[in-house]
Amino acid sequence: MNTYFGLLAEFDGRAGDSQKATWLVSAVDLAKYLDERKAEAHVMWQRVNT
Repeated sequence: MNTYFGLLAEFDGRAGDSQKATWLVSAVDLAKYLDERKAEAHVMWQRVNT
């Protein structure tokens, strides 16, 4: 089961009149990515603070 959320890519500050495409991001893939980054950051923090 894939759950997708549309995230509007508005980087230039224009609201509503942007011609940039909507991004579709899998919530499951995003959660896995964030969990991996958190684990990597924790390992790095432990190395620096021990």
